Order: sequence, then C-alpha cells, then structure tokens
Amino acid sequence: MPVLWHSRGCGHAYPFETAGLAPSPGRPAGVPHPRLLLDAFMGLTPPLADRACSKRSGTLEFVAMVFEVLEHRAGPVILIVAMMAVGAALEVCGIGLVVPYFSLLAGSEPGFLPSSLRGFAADLGGRGTLLAVGFAIVGLNVLKNVFMAGFYQVKNSFLYGMQARLSARLFRLYLEDDYAAHLGRHSSEALRVVNSDVFMLFEYVVDPCFLLVTELMVLAALVGLIVLVAPGAAVVVGGTLALICVAVYRGLRRRMRGVAEAEKEHHAAMFRWVQQGLGGLKEAKVLGREPFFLSSYERHRTTHAACVAERHTMNEFPRLFVEVVFVAGLMGLALVAIALGEDFSRVLPSLVVFAAASVRLMPAVNRIMTASSVVRTNRTYLDGVHAVLRRVSRTSPPPLSGPLLPPPSAWGFRGDIEFSAVEFRYPEAESPALRSFSARIPRGAFVAVVGPSGGGKSTALDVLLGLLRPQAGGVTVGGRDIHEDLAAWRRSVGFVPQPVYLYDDSVRRNVGFGLDDSEIDDGRVWRALRDAQLEGVVRALPGGLDAKVGEGGSRLSGGQRQRVGIARALYRDPDVLVFDEATTGLDNDIWEEISRVLDGLKGRKTVISVLHNFGHLGDEDRVLLVSEGRVLASGTYGALLAGNEEFRALARPGPRV
Repeated sequence: MPVLWHSRGCGHAYPFETAGLAPSPGRPAGVPHPRLLLDAFMGLTPPLADRACSKRSGTLEFVAMVFEVLEHRAGPVILIVAMMAVGAALEVCGIGLVVPYFSLLAGSEPGFLPSSLRGFAADLGGRGTLLAVGFAIVGLNVLKNVFMAGFYQVKNSFLYGMQARLSARLFRLYLEDDYAAHLGRHSSEALRVVNSDVFMLFEYVVDPCFLLVTELMVLAALVGLIVLVAPGAAVVVGGTLALICVAVYRGLRRRMRGVAEAEKEHHAAMFRWVQQGLGGLKEAKVLGREPFFLSSYERHRTTHAACVAERHTMNEFPRLFVEVVFVAGLMGLALVAIALGEDFSRVLPSLVVFAAASVRLMPAVNRIMTASSVVRTNRTYLDGVHAVLRRVSRTSPPPLSGPLLPPPSAWGFRGDIEFSAVEFRYPEAESPALRSFSARIPRGAFVAVVGPSGGGKSTALDVLLGLLRPQAGGVTVGGRDIHEDLAAWRRSVGFVPQPVYLYDDSVRRNVGFGLDDSEIDDGRVWRALRDAQLEGVVRALPGGLDAKVGEGGSRLSGGQRQRVGIARALYRDPDVLVFDEATTGLDNDIWEEISRVLDGLKGRKTVISVLHNFGHLGDEDRVLLVSEGRVLASGTYGALLAGNEEFRALARPGPRV
C-alpha cells in the first residue's frame, strides 16, 4: 500500500509517489519536490486520492488551463515574457549603475567590478564625468520606464482583447448549444459566466499570473545584483526576509480566503435583493414592503463593505512587514561595518545598492505575495469557465447557416407535417415527455393542440421546431425529415412563444428581430404589423417604427406585446406558423381580428397553436388532444366535442365563434 502524505490545510491525502516525496538523487525520502512546494504556495495541489475532496490541479495543468483560455496563442505570450525579461534586466542596470557612480563619488574603486573595467572607472573621476554618468543613469531609467509603459500596453491589449474574445466565444457556444442542455441549466448561468466570471477570471487570475511572473523575474535579477555586491548580507537578509514573508503569508492566507468567500456571497446577495425589490416593485409599493427589501439589501451591503475593508487592510500587512525587514537589514549592514572597523567609503556603495534595490524589492515582494493570494482565492473562476468551455463545446451542434430570406422555392419543405412515433425524454427525467407521438397535420390547416398541463404539448412543438431531437421516430414535411436541412426548415417557420420577449428598442428592431438595420425591410415590417392588427397602433405612436417599446415591452399593453410577437413571426412570410400559447392575453375583439387574418391564410399557411381557451374555435378547425405524451384523439372541433368525453370535459365550451 502506498504511503500517504497529508496536507493539514484540508485533510487531503496523496500517494507517496504522487506527493513528490519519493527519494531521488540529491533529495532524500520525505523531502517534498520543489514543484510540490510551488503548488502548495500557489494553492495548486495535485489530484486528490480522496474523492470526497474537490480535485485541484497542479502547476502544469493550471498553466494548460490558462493557455486554453488564451486559445493557445503562444506567440503573444512568448513576446510578453521576453519583454518581462528585458524589463527585469533594465531594472538591474538602472540600480546597478548607481554602485560605481557612488564609488567614484566617494573616491574609491568599485571593488566588485572586473579588473579590466576598474581602470576605466578610475579615469572617470572628474566632476564633469561624474555629472555625465549621473545623466546617463537618469536616461537609462527613463528608457526603462518608457519600455515598461510599452510592455504594459502590449500585455494589457493582449489580455483584455482575449477577455473580449472569450466572452464572445462563450456567448456563441451558449447560443449554439443543444436546446435540451439549455433547458437543463439555470437561466442566470450564461449571463454570469459570459459577463461576470470571464471578467473576474482575467482581472483576478490571468492578469495576476502575468504580474507574478514579472515580479519574480525582477526579484531574481535584483537578488542576483545584491549577491554580486554583498554576498554575505544577501544571504542573511534574504533568508530572514524569506522566512518572515512565508510566516506572514501562512498566517494571513486562511483568513483572506474566508473574507474573500464572504465577500462573494454578500456581493451576490446584494444583486439578488435589488433584482427582487425592483422585480416586485408594484406589489412592494401596494403592500408597503419597500423597507423590507431596503433593509435586506443594506444588511448585505454593510457586511460586504466590511469584508472589502478587511481584505484591503490585510493586503497592506505584507508590505509593512517587508519594509521593516529591509530597513532593519540596511541598518544592520551599517552597524556591522562600523563594528568591524570597515572603511566606510568602501562600504557605502554596498549600502547604496542595497537601499536602491530595497526600494524596488519591497513592492516586488508585496506584489508577489498579493498576486499569489489573489490567484489562490479566485482559482474557482478559472475552473468554472474552463469547465463550461469543455461542457458546452461537447453538447453544441454544428452552427446553422444560410440566407435569412431565401426565395420560397429554396426552402424545400412543402406538404403535410407528420409526427411518426416520436419518443423524447429530457435528460435525467424519470419518464418520457413524448411516447409514440404520432399525428398528421395537413398543409394549410388550422390545428389547435389541446390537453392538460404537462401533457407534452410544448415538447411536441419544440420537436417540430427542431429545438429538440427525438430519441426515436421523427418529423417529416412533405415526406422529408426536417433534420436533413434544419436551417432551411426553420426559415420556413414562424414561431410565437409565451411570453413574447421584447427588448428595450424600437418597434422596427423588435419585429425584425436579430437583423441589422440595413437588413430590415420596412415594407415587410408594415405588412407584418398589418397582418397582426397592429398597424394603426404603431402609426399613432410618436416616431412610428422608431418608437421605443420599453424594457420587456413595458410601454405596450399585454395584447399589443403579443401582437408584436405575431408580427415578428410573420415578418419572413413563413409557410408554417407555430403558437405556443401565444394567443393568451388577447381580448375577444383582438382575437377575432387575428382569427380573421389567420382564416385568410388557410390553404397557404399551416397554423399550429397550443390553446387553453377553446371559445374561438370553429366547428371545422382541427384539434389534437394530447395527454401523457400521446395523441389521444384528433379530428374537427365539432366532432370531438360531440364524440369525445375527455375533450368535452376539458373544453367546457363557452361563447362560440
């Protein structure tokens, strides 16, 4: 049985070999591999043996996930890393040149220089030469900062350009995803992932990773400079600093993680209470419940503010400790030199370079610790977005393409619609939604699909629209399976859902849904509005087709919103019209106007509508009675009303057309 190594952080257990504790040349048994220590520092622990614990990937897998998010664009990443190295070299040069300058100023030779350069440095002892060298040092620092400004421009343009690309990529995957998969997830997931999670991923994981690499390069270069100038001091001060930083980081990281999690929780609650308060504003005003929503929001907002304040305060702790260490180290070097009776003119350059390096080392160490903590805390955004990319990519069908308004002869779907023993079960559902569903709908007929709630009516329409693909059986139009050319079939169908979705824009853009302004034909818009009995209403609006409908159509009545949806379905002059309870909310007068329009389309268009109100059906209108996923009966309204007891109980006929 393999020996297990336990991480006290969460009780994880790893096999001896997996944990990197197996002996190897130069490393005895029981000593962790350096990469394991880096994983632990970054919070990127290896895969767990205990299935009850959430799995965390190691450094290599973490890097692979980041590269997948960046679309494996190695060229820009290599360029950025190369610029990081050049920037680190310029940092060292800018600080390192201070040493010979102050050596000359103090009248001594810079002893750490190679012998071939000491004579040349001694020749620069004149005041004019010192002034020239000083200007050269300033010029080098200006050059370094100009270069670093260019580096940040290149890095930020790449990263946030990739952020925009990733959001668009995820949105496209969600739009093209299988409709059954869409039904199986919460509606807020796509909104959160595409906008919030991608932003948080780049802001608090990807960008800090690049910052971490940059500062590590600078840190390594400056430590090398200090070792070159004063090796003994570098060992003592560097070792002390490292121990203090590790101690501070270990002491703060658990608390910081808890604060970050609480901050996320209360941030989400703030949005939820605002949404709920505004969503139920009418009821809140009538019932006088505004204080409840306000107090609930304020409670989470206050706690969130306290978490943010504590997080920012803790972010300052490492800097404060690092400053103390560097100041103590500088004073220690001076005191040691005095105690040993060293020539102060020879010690001065070392003190100067240590002080100059400290000015840059202190923020570098602080940024490294902060970036490590930020990446560790927000790793969940990388895991989440990466999982969505993998999951949605697997379920997305090939994108549909084709002209939006081809000539009718190009549609290729004419004739009767036939469901042939269709079987469909939703993922993870215990029973099928459709069971051997069979029906024939003659071309040009008006067909009402009726039945109890949950009987499979809307599922049958989704199968007809090609949104759901049956596990058995199929749908044909004129003998041709709709999935042979799903894009062409959908171009011949107009669909009116319940409720109709209207965005806060003009009437024109809501009728020409999903088309650019240059693609919208105003003549088609007016014809569709006329067929939907809405032309007079729109002409009376200020601005006509340019009139804004408000958020969700708030500036229109319920019946007007439904008729905008009907006009949208009629815009393409489809061969088939499908209404999923879309006539709900129309008053009798409006429905009679719509029904006269639909009557005029009989023989040219097939109309299929899920109905609960049968009062407007005529005796010759065809009806499909659907229950428990099957077609129980079909025929004309008059025949079923006279001969089918179940339909008669369901209909409860009222006033008839």
